[in-house]
Amino acid sequence: MNGEKNSPAIVIAVYNRDYALRRLLENLEKAIYPDTPVPLVISIDKSENESVHKTALDFHWSHGEKSIIRHERHLGLKQHILSCGDLTQHYGSIILFEDDIYASGYFYDYAVQALRFYAGDARIAGISLYGYDIAENGFGPFAAIDDGYDVYFMQVASSWGQAWTKAQWQSFRKWLEENPEVKREEFLPAYLSNWTEYSWKKHFVRYLHASNKFFVFPHRSFTTNFDDPGATASRKGLFQVPIAEGGNGYKFSELDDSKSVYDANFEMRADCLKKWCPFLNPFDFTVDLYGTVPLADCTTPHLLTVKEAKDEIFAFSMEMFPPLLNVINNLRGEQIKLVKKENILSEKVSADISYYKYKPVSEIIFQEELVQRVEKVYANYSHKIDALHKSYTEKLERLHSQIRILDENYHRQISSLHEEYALKMKSAVDAALKDYQFKLDYPQFALVTIVKRENFESAVPTVQSVQQQDYPRISHRVIVIGDALGLKLPESTGTKLSFQFSNNITEAIELAGLHYNHHESDYHCWLEPGTILLPKALMTVRDIFTRFAEVNWIKGLPVKLDGEGKYIPFINGVDFRWDKNRFHESTLPEIGNLFSRCGILWKKHLWQKAGGGFNRQLPHVSDVEVFSKMFSCDYLYVVISYLTASRFDYIPSENARQEFNELKKVFQKRNTMQKLLSAAFYPFFKRDIPLLRAIHKSRNDYPPLIRFDYNSQSFYLSPY
Repeated sequence: MNGEKNSPAIVIAVYNRDYALRRLLENLEKAIYPDTPVPLVISIDKSENESVHKTALDFHWSHGEKSIIRHERHLGLKQHILSCGDLTQHYGSIILFEDDIYASGYFYDYAVQALRFYAGDARIAGISLYGYDIAENGFGPFAAIDDGYDVYFMQVASSWGQAWTKAQWQSFRKWLEENPEVKREEFLPAYLSNWTEYSWKKHFVRYLHASNKFFVFPHRSFTTNFDDPGATASRKGLFQVPIAEGGNGYKFSELDDSKSVYDANFEMRADCLKKWCPFLNPFDFTVDLYGTVPLADCTTPHLLTVKEAKDEIFAFSMEMFPPLLNVINNLRGEQIKLVKKENILSEKVSADISYYKYKPVSEIIFQEELVQRVEKVYANYSHKIDALHKSYTEKLERLHSQIRILDENYHRQISSLHEEYALKMKSAVDAALKDYQFKLDYPQFALVTIVKRENFESAVPTVQSVQQQDYPRISHRVIVIGDALGLKLPESTGTKLSFQFSNNITEAIELAGLHYNHHESDYHCWLEPGTILLPKALMTVRDIFTRFAEVNWIKGLPVKLDGEGKYIPFINGVDFRWDKNRFHESTLPEIGNLFSRCGILWKKHLWQKAGGGFNRQLPHVSDVEVFSKMFSCDYLYVVISYLTASRFDYIPSENARQEFNELKKVFQKRNTMQKLLSAAFYPFFKRDIPLLRAIHKSRNDYPPLIRFDYNSQSFYLSPY
């Protein structure tokens, strides 16, 4: 076992990217190390890519002992990183890399010197090998003030190459055990609020702020980040930085002596700025030069900010970069202001303030997407513009043929006609863009209801509930098995309602698949006869799909209708959380009543990922077969809200039972011990009892619940 002053172990956390692991291993093999052995640990989270394990086995590490940890179950990024940090218990200190990192050849010497220098300061929570030039609070350029030392300090955890001692890591782990979840009253920078509870870095930033501790960052970065697509969202290339290609002795600063100390918002702390600017000593203020600190989070009476304000005490320019240099050098101007909190006029930052050093990074990130959207608009409406252009050209040619024999009066008429056609073309383009924006704001719902002719009356309330939705773009197709003779069909009242008639159930599911595959469909819903959409259901689903990019299909809580049409809701939403284990272990009546009749809704790309069609061999349980494929593709999210209600209980036909028995043969089955453990601890999960609830959850694969906060009038994700 290594002591904290001996050679730190290098730990690599990898999931399913063998190419990234190979790149990092070859990179680390070429780095410079001391004469003493350097341990290498490759920790592999469970995935379907066997090439990752083979790459780790085949690699030759010439600098010491190589160990491979192969996890038997999928941990996810947060738990995987926590397990890697726990290796400090064995090795004394570690340097941790994820597989999309690339390191300078001098990283090890820097990490060893930094770990030794700061080992005695309990306020230091870790050593970063990465140095930022883009701030994560809004993707604006960042540069720490150079105070003559090689490092600066920040209350932000490093995740792109970092080192910990055993003492540093144990302090964090002890705090996390006592504070596993974000409390309502707890401070959290605004940009972190969108990070999920599965982010280990989010919890480490909480720890830094609550404990008043810091990470040490280098001015010259010793790592860079490829940000390869993987378990987390990718902004390819955004966090690439230059890395040190030379190594010397490093000049480290004690925390108390540093004049380059930053908070979790990437802003210099006020007590640090006062070391540069003694004239600010009389004021208690918060630094907000990115303009991202909400007034509600500001606990000081003054702000140093770029937000619009009045009655400033001091005002500085925005000429130098980073902007703090304008304050440090007392360059007076109008953009940066020291003001009382109550004199802030707007939370928004003026668009014409010359704050960023470069063109806003967000425009670069999303430029390709914007181009694609413009190209899509052009593709949809170019034929209309071509028709207008052709008509305009033909009329111009006729007019030009008359110009030769017309006098000045005819020339004035031609000019007038030219302006008229130009106005028409502008109006057509404006209308096309307005229509495009409308479709972006309101993606189209494609709904399918399949009903036998003899049961057609059961579908009438379903149709009526769709017609009463306050959503502008719905295409509802009712497919009747049988003929139309004598049927009284409901009329469309705004929603695009259509009826099709098929000879048998196989033909009906073919028609349903065609409707879902229509080029204008965005979101899909399987709506059983007798199931009704509750008011504002589709608008609610639209808001959820727009708010959470990771949510691809959802179900609400089931609601029954009694004989008088009154709702009989189910109370506990935990009862209706579904993952693939529960789906595969349920009976067909349970799936029909507690699942399909909840009005399952999903995004089109999930439908296509699951095959984009129904199985003709299983026409009576075609929806069940598709849902089983969707479970293998992505999590099903439960909305703690009532989206649909059902009038009838589902009683499967004999054909459906036979097909379901065939389908179950391909379902993934858990062993008896897993099912017993899950069932035994389910009551603790249902009652949300800490620690014990986690045992049931570890045996199942539930995503967070989607809840609605009536105070903020917005949806949010909650693990329980």
